[in-house]
Amino acid sequence: MNSDTPHFFQITKRIFLSDLVHASNAQLLKKCNITHVITAIKDKSPIAEHEHMKRLNIPIHDMVSEDLVHTYGDTILQFYENCRNTEGGNLLVHCVHGMSRSVAIVAFILIVKGNIDFDAALNVIRSKTHRDDMEPNIGFQIQLQQVHAKMNGGKIGYELDEGKDGEPTHHGIYCKKCRGSLFLNSDILEHTNEKNHMLPYSRLKKENRLNSRRGDECSSFFVSRMDWMGEMKDQEGTLFCPKCDSKIGNYKWRGAQCSCGAWVTPAIQIMKSRVDSYLD
Repeated sequence: MNSDTPHFFQITKRIFLSDLVHASNAQLLKKCNITHVITAIKDKSPIAEHEHMKRLNIPIHDMVSEDLVHTYGDTILQFYENCRNTEGGNLLVHCVHGMSRSVAIVAFILIVKGNIDFDAALNVIRSKTHRDDMEPNIGFQIQLQQVHAKMNGGKIGYELDEGKDGEPTHHGIYCKKCRGSLFLNSDILEHTNEKNHMLPYSRLKKENRLNSRRGDECSSFFVSRMDWMGEMKDQEGTLFCPKCDSKIGNYKWRGAQCSCGAWVTPAIQIMKSRVDSYLD
């Protein structure tokens, strides 16, 4: 199926994933015995209704601020169960491009029904599609990691900030060009004017964190080293987004001066103008 239809994939025995173009192909849906369709598009589904096909529209944009799990999670799972209880029934999940929203929904089903974590669910999807660029936006990723953590009574694999009244908030950074996730708040290193003095962002006192967020005198984030940055053998070099290969920063092992005047050593520097942040 994958070789004949470039963006129509069978992920499990009953679950298919596609973009809008292939989801609009009535013959293809009939051939695959699609009985249930989840459309993750903000506007009303443009796909023609079929008498013997059940539909569920999840009206969301591909934005990090969208609440997929808490608002629509139960509805999605119930719809999937209805599909499973339909003899010979198969489920198609699609959005516009079949890259983020639909992937997030399929991953959500896999996480809950298979009790696997987000990375494992994403690996299943990528292995079936043979595409490494299948990736929900950072907001969906955080929600999906929370799902598995709550199911198993454990903690999420990264630190949480404490927001108002001690409630957790989540802060992620992603590429402005392709929206590929880059790092989370636990990777950000706070710097001061005292040379070489750096503290993990998540350990700063609440008042210092608030001051840091309100002020924008620093034009860059200084972060910990991460696998996607490569070997970094030279004394200095350029950092590129691992997904779209656009320039997002640089590194200098001997150190660099921030726009606020602080000298940071070593300096792994991400330009704020090249990324966006997510804080809910």
